[in-house]
Formats: sequence, C-alpha cells, structure tokens
Amino acid sequence: TTDSVGDITSTVRLMLDEAGLEDKQIWITELNASPTLDPTGGMPDAGIGISLEQQADFMIQATAIALAAGAERVGVYKLFDSNFEVGVSEPFGLVRFDNTYRPAFEAYQYAIGTFADTNSAIAGRSQNGRLAILEQENRTV
Repeated sequence: TTDSVGDITSTVRLMLDEAGLEDKQIWITELNASPTLDPTGGMPDAGIGISLEQQADFMIQATAIALAAGAERVGVYKLFDSNFEVGVSEPFGLVRFDNTYRPAFEAYQYAIGTFADTNSAIAGRSQNGRLAILEQENRTV
C-alpha cells in the first residue's frame, strides 16, 4: 500500500539516522502494485484485485510518498512482464508481455517528470489519508 511505502521508508531513515548514518541515501528499487484485474493477462482469482487504474494511481502516490518519507531514488519492479504466462504468472510490468503499455507506464513517466526536480519533501498523515509536499525551485507540488 502507499501507507506501507511511507512507513517502511520512514522507519529505514530513522534506523540509519540512529546508527549515525544520516548521510546514507535510501533507494527504493522495487515499487509497484500488480494489476491482477488487467483484462489482458491478469490473474482474476488472485487474493487482491488491483485494477489498471489502481496500479497507475499507486505509481504516482507511492513515488511522492516515498520521496517525502526520505527516499532519494525510486525505481520500479518490473518494467516488463518477462517470462510471463497468462493466468499463471503475476502481472507486474508497466509493459505487458505483448509490448503494450499499461496505464501505469504513462503514470510513472508523469511522476518522474513532475517529481524529478524536487529539492526537499515532507509527508503528513491524518485519519483520512497522507499528504506529500514536494518543494521545487519554482513551485510546490
């Protein structure tokens, strides 16, 4: 969940800081939500149903929250559904096994373009959700 991305990143940052490793960067290398409800190669019997729209939303929200929680870099797992069998393999790729893009591909491109120039970021939380504020040279996102 987006909450777990923020919680785990914040916890790792705290652990590094407490160990005197404030200068160490956090890189998230496997961010994604498997679109099990993709009509073109999903897994409809999976325990958790995630639509294409939810995967795309997750990529933007989780990237912003990760940056606000202290991550320096955020990468995706997986870019492409390699070694994929419909109904057998879990779909993770932003690009399907047949080389078509899932909406999350464009969403992640948007996140990269929008968040790339972030100088600092903070996160807030309420009962209803999370807020990530990303400060850039000429704007606040």
